[in-house]
Amino acid sequence: MNIFEEVKHLRLPLGTYVVVGSGPLAARGLRAFRDIDLVVTEEVLQQLLADGWEQTVGHQDRPRATKGIFEAYRDLKHETYQPETERLIREADVIEGIPFIKLEELMTFKRAVGREKDLADIQLIETYLATH
Repeated sequence: MNIFEEVKHLRLPLGTYVVVGSGPLAARGLRAFRDIDLVVTEEVLQQLLADGWEQTVGHQDRPRATKGIFEAYRDLKHETYQPETERLIREADVIEGIPFIKLEELMTFKRAVGREKDLADIQLIETYLATH
């Protein structure tokens, strides 16, 4: 799977979403992805649901829309980490036409969550940033 092509198939307008989770790592060839997590505006979330995406509940009982390998959330908030969705979207790194959350921001989120896989991702990001 190619993360760029998968996201492009959604045909979401720039400025309405940002790829988070493992996506920014996959975009830079740092590790593979199994699913694609998105943070989207409220309008996009409602449109996805209207288009047949399933409304489910994710981590920490956060509402999300899911379809296939995609999970879309309204925000990326977790306990003390409370970023505004609009800022994450506005400040995204656009790679091959797809907006990805900045790696520094992703590290902040992953530190707040602190799962074992997040700690491993932080090490990948730190190594990458030290050489780029």
